[in-house]
Amino acid sequence: MYLRQDKILAGLDAWMNQALAPPALDATVQDLLTAPEQGRDRAKRERLMTEIAECDRVLEHYRFALEADGGGDRAVLLGWIGKAEVKRVLAQHHLAALRTTAPVSESELRRLIAQVPDMGALLPVATDEERMTLYSNGDLRLAYDPLARIMTDKVDVATLAWAKVSVRGGT
Repeated sequence: MYLRQDKILAGLDAWMNQALAPPALDATVQDLLTAPEQGRDRAKRERLMTEIAECDRVLEHYRFALEADGGGDRAVLLGWIGKAEVKRVLAQHHLAALRTTAPVSESELRRLIAQVPDMGALLPVATDEERMTLYSNGDLRLAYDPLARIMTDKVDVATLAWAKVSVRGGT
């Protein structure tokens, strides 16, 4: 199914301008500060937890095979166990690193937002690639219901990389 990009981007651009405008800025800052965690970190955390659970399942299976009478070649099983344990430890290490990420303070967040150029002037002249970078950093999700002819969107404002996104100059 094809949807008109100009119709989608117009709504997203309007949302971005509204979220960064002075009347809504306090609410935007509070949304960002109270977000439970960044979307990408959340997805990474879920992936790592799934990986750890899968390692636990595999390790249990290998240990059962070791204990079983005639369960297989002991050296091969021990090698597999070693690899699964290394994979599990690495996943645990990456998960622990996510937990130690310090949250941004309100003053730091306001400083970062202040560095964002005037989106109202820049978004209409931004290239498709520049817009894609901006909105993909916000973990943009679109869902279209063809029967109702309604598009719903979800942007995780906590993942918008305010200071990292450049739309034709500036940071």
